[in-house]
Formats: sequence, structure tokens, C-alpha cells
Amino acid sequence: MSQGKNKKTAPFWQTIPIALIVIGILMMLPMAVIRPASDSQHVAGLFEQHAQTQALVVGTKDYPVLAEGLSDYLFGKAETAQITVEKNGLQSPAFSEDELTHLADVRGLFRLANIVFYGGVVLLIISGLLTAASSSWDPRQALRRFIINAIKGILISLLVLLIVVILASINFHQAFFVMHQLLFTNDLWLLNPQTDLLLMLMQEPFFIAYAKDAGLRLGVVLLGALLALFAASYIIRERRALS
Repeated sequence: MSQGKNKKTAPFWQTIPIALIVIGILMMLPMAVIRPASDSQHVAGLFEQHAQTQALVVGTKDYPVLAEGLSDYLFGKAETAQITVEKNGLQSPAFSEDELTHLADVRGLFRLANIVFYGGVVLLIISGLLTAASSSWDPRQALRRFIINAIKGILISLLVLLIVVILASINFHQAFFVMHQLLFTNDLWLLNPQTDLLLMLMQEPFFIAYAKDAGLRLGVVLLGALLALFAASYIIRERRALS
């Protein structure tokens, strides 16, 4: 009877490490998505391509300073996002109080993404420990099983990511709106495109370009990890065959 029970429960327990890997990877994705924003030169380049600041007569010469100020603030390198720029020929604060409050909310999300990222790392470690325990702490067997689990976990994560990309591509505006409704507890993100510099800098085409770039980088990383795992699995099989 006990052997029969073990046969039934074994497949379920074997899926736990895979599930932890999938959840861990998905928890790490937000940080991977926002990481390009730490590159102020990259952000400034997106400003030059997509910003519409003519209403305030803010020139492109201020874009690098604005990008650096925003990146430093959002990633905790500066205490405030406020800087001085030339508006309509006069030296003026770049952002209004509402914009600064919204940016504070965004920085809070960046910090949360960092915490969630390390939570994902912890889940990957737990997955590895469970795999080792189920392999009777045999290093070679545990490594083989973990590689197989990791391959399955990454494939599932890529499938989830692909579904999200397809849904966002169908109606990016609606997806962007829903995302803001879910992430923010106030309506300060509904800025005025005629008066708020933050919205002039980061209009919808900016976020579309940013999302494409972040998604491409993320896809390359996951595919690279997948290829590395397949290569490792192949090397292990070859060594086993020779031994």
C-alpha cells in the first residue's frame, strides 16, 4: 500500500521544484524589465526619439540631464527627481508637485520590484534544495534533475511571457491603462499632456519602444540560459555514456 501511495504522490512532488522555478523567474521579471531605465543614456535616446516637449519649449539639450535625474531618483541614487531646466526661456523646476508625488509612487514600485527579485532568487535556491533532497543529496543526480527542472521552468516562463506580449500587442493602450490602475492607488498618473513635462517626455510611443527593448533583452537572457542548460545537459549525458 505504501509503495502505491508513493507512486501516486511522486509526480506531484516532482512538480514542486519546477513550479518554484517558474514562480521565481516570474518574480524576477519586473526588475529585469525596469533595469534598462537605470541607463540614463538609453532613456535620453528614447526621449530624443519620442518626447514632445514643444509646448513648454524644453529643448533636447536638457534630455540627458532629465534622464539622469529620473534614473538616479528611481534607483535610489538621488533624494529627489526635481531638477532645473529651461522652460519657455526661463530656468524653472522641471516637475510639478503632482508629478513628483507620482514619481515617488513609481520609486516605491521600483523598490518593491527589487525585493520581489530577491524573493525569486530565494525560490530558485529552495527549488535546488528540494531537488537535492529528492535525489538523496547525490550531487550528480541532483544537478541532472535541477537542469531538467530549470529547462522546463524557463520554457513555461517563456510561454507566459509570450502570452503577455501578445495580449499587450493587441491593444497596448488598454493594457497600459489597466496596468496603471492595478499598480497605483491614486490618479496622479493621469497627467496633463499640455502642462506636465513628465508626460511630454514619456508618451505612449516612448513606453512602446521601451517595452520592446526590455522584452527583447529579457528574451535573449532567457533563451541564452535555456541554451546553456541544454548544453550542460548534453555534456552530462556524454560523460555518463563514456563512464
